[in-house]
Amino acid sequence: MNTPYTPFADNSFNLQFTAFAISEILRYGIGFDARECRFIPEEIVNGIPVKEGQDSPFMLDNDKKEQFYQRPLVWELQDKVNLIDAMYNYSDIGKFVVVRRDYDYLRKMIDLGHKKGLGFHELVDGKQRLNAIAEFMMDKFEDSNGRVYSDLDPVHKRKFLSFNKCTIAILEHATPAQIKRAFLNVNHTGAPMSSEHIAFIKSINV
Repeated sequence: MNTPYTPFADNSFNLQFTAFAISEILRYGIGFDARECRFIPEEIVNGIPVKEGQDSPFMLDNDKKEQFYQRPLVWELQDKVNLIDAMYNYSDIGKFVVVRRDYDYLRKMIDLGHKKGLGFHELVDGKQRLNAIAEFMMDKFEDSNGRVYSDLDPVHKRKFLSFNKCTIAILEHATPAQIKRAFLNVNHTGAPMSSEHIAFIKSINV
């Protein structure tokens, strides 16, 4: 007997988004200290380096195999410049999703032999955008006016750090199934995922 089609049947997991300053989202998402314009040093947990924000995390399938689900950095220079211009214009730059991990979880993963892809926060959505912003703040490319971040005066740097036309959902104690659902359902900005990458994510058995 076929299961009847019921729209909105599974509404048990809803992402709750809150507006945060981009400086805080950079810290949670990729472990970037926006005021110092550098990545936060890794913390050693049970002899293993753990990032403050991990943008290449893994989820465990039912066989406990690590599945690294994030794409590599794929944005072109113009994508990055457009994002900085959007911030200058106070345009909404979208949503970000991170998973928060505690010491107990990290120690458990390390004890099970997982030594890569660990972070106190795991970035589910926003890798391309956050890395582009961090690169700009480290003077790795110019904005559309031909200026790097260090060229901005103190007032405009403060405005940049306090930019909050963006929201973030922080997931506590998220299961692999919830992470998979969040990754597939949240709106992505910029270069779309390939059908092959979407199929790979869907194939992860959690």
